[in-house]
Amino acid sequence: MEFGINFGEDLLETDLEDMLDQKINLSYADYKVTKDDYLNENPTILTSEKAALAKVSQIWTYIKFKQSQG
Repeated sequence: MEFGINFGEDLLETDLEDMLDQKINLSYADYKVTKDDYLNENPTILTSEKAALAKVSQIWTYIKFKQSQG
């Protein structure tokens, strides 16, 4: 499809390349950190920069919310 060639086959939902493209193109603000993002099931070590940015953004939002509550 990228080069205008259509082979008449639908893309599968399980196509790993397409799933990776979707994950890469997702903004960190929309990224949801899951257990798959943890290195060796350790929630303090994340496997990607995007996951780390999402986690930091979540923590920052939580702290700002707590500060605004007094």
